[in-house]
This record gives sequence, structure tokens and C-alpha cells, in this order.
Amino acid sequence: MNPPATLPLGFVTNCLGQTTITHAAAVAERLGFDCLEVGASVALDVAAFRAVQRNSPVKLQSLIFSRNYLHPEASLRQAFRAGLRERLALAAELGIGQITMATGVDPRLGLAENILAVLDFWGPIWEAHPDITFAMENCPMTGNFALGPATWRPLLEATAQHPNFGLNFDPSHLIWQMIDPYAPLGEFAPHLKSVHAKDTVVWREVLAEHGILTPYKLAEVTPHGMEETRAPWWGFRLPNEGDLDWARWVGELLHTGYRGVIMIEHEDPRYTATPDLVEAGLRRSLNYLRHLLASQSVQEAPS
Repeated sequence: MNPPATLPLGFVTNCLGQTTITHAAAVAERLGFDCLEVGASVALDVAAFRAVQRNSPVKLQSLIFSRNYLHPEASLRQAFRAGLRERLALAAELGIGQITMATGVDPRLGLAENILAVLDFWGPIWEAHPDITFAMENCPMTGNFALGPATWRPLLEATAQHPNFGLNFDPSHLIWQMIDPYAPLGEFAPHLKSVHAKDTVVWREVLAEHGILTPYKLAEVTPHGMEETRAPWWGFRLPNEGDLDWARWVGELLHTGYRGVIMIEHEDPRYTATPDLVEAGLRRSLNYLRHLLASQSVQEAPS
């Protein structure tokens, strides 16, 4: 029998709000996490990052900075790109191996033109940083046009010459877009760089009254200060507390041969009001995923 799955488990620091890398690493170590994906609400203090790398058992796995790098408004586009350059410099200096990102999207352009814009902006960056992996999270809120298989295919075909670009697979966003979260794992396995663990619940009775095109959005401010809007018929949840079949999803993920990190992206509003609730949500998610992975057998990677 194959040994039990023991994939590294981490979390995205955005749930902690404005904080320091020292505090984020201390939380991760206390709760028993292996690694962190460091978001924009963590101060970019190089000395503090170095101290964590030197003294903490928690690995700084990746940086996440998803912004609309193709925004049609020049001032915003330039600000987002400046923030990216800061993180590129930090990753290169400290040997942090991944940046989780958004493609950017110009709503004035069609799919083919947006892909060309991605190649124009990102191509030189990917070539200049061959030791950094760039993983696109399929999040519609942060400036992406490649939100599911129909758009992943042409984007990945066009970027095939850049092996350090691929997908950060987040099933939660597929659920509320009514996209199959299971089947794409197999098709896009060669492009999986990392995955986010987050669930979504769809309140069918609310959907039945509002419909998918409701103009009545809910405005929310995330713990890390981003303002987002969503339809009233769905919401984010901790892993296994929404609509995804996690045993099936993790089983299919392992069957692809994936052996990377699973990053918990905690955005469940039931567990974000206080620091204690945030940690309770992280602990609950970690315990569930550990139990689930322990119950799964690592399948042999397909030849």
C-alpha cells in the first residue's frame, strides 16, 4: 500500500489583516502550519523576512499579489506594477520561489487581445526570473480574464514557452461561477503550480429568488483591507463547510500526481471578526485537511 499523503499545509496571510511577517510566522508555528503565502497586508521588512527564514520552522513558500496589471486607468496600472516590482525584488533577494498573481484584464479588449497583452507585460518578467514560479489564481475579483477551462486553454497554449507560469487552482471560485471544480484537475495537471483550499456555499433558495444577474450586490471589506462585492446567494466557507466534496477533490488532486503545497485561503466571514476567530478558522481548516490527507493514499503519479 502506498504511504499516506503528507502534503505541506500553509495559509495565506491576508486573513490576519495588517501585520508583520514576524507575527504571521508566529501564528503559523503556534498552530502547526508548514508554510505561508505572504500577502500584501504584511509589511515588506527585508530584515524581518530574513529573521523568519533564519529562525522559524515555517517556510516562506510564496508571495501573493493579485492586481489588475492591465487596468485601463494608467495611474492604477502603474501603482499595481510598482507593487509587483517590489515583490519581485524581495522574492529574488530572499529566494522565495513563487509569486501567486493575476493576469490582469483590460475590459475593452477581447480574449485574444488580452492574451497578447499578458505576453507583452508578463513575458519579459517570466524570462527575467526563471527561478520564480508564477501561479495565476483563478479569482475573478482581482483582475483576471482566465477564470475557467475555456479561457485557461488558449492562455496556457500561448504561454507554453514559459514553463515557470501556470495555475494556482482555487476551487471555491469555480463553484459560484457554476464551473465544474473536479474535471479540470486532470486536464490541467501539468500546469498546476499550487492550490488554494477554500470552499463556497450557494444558498439555493436565495439564488432562486435573485437569479445569477442580480444587481443587488453585497459590499464587504476583507481583513486585509480590500473592498469586494458579491452576489447575495453565495459566500466563502472554510474547507468542507460549503458545497465542495473535499474527499473527491483532494483524491482527484492526488491522483494527478500533485505533490505541492495546499494553502488555506481563509475568507469565511464567520471566522474573521476577531484575531481569536481568525485563528479558530485556521485551526479548524488545518485539522480537517490533515485528517483528510491522512485518510487518503498517495496514488502513483501517472506515467
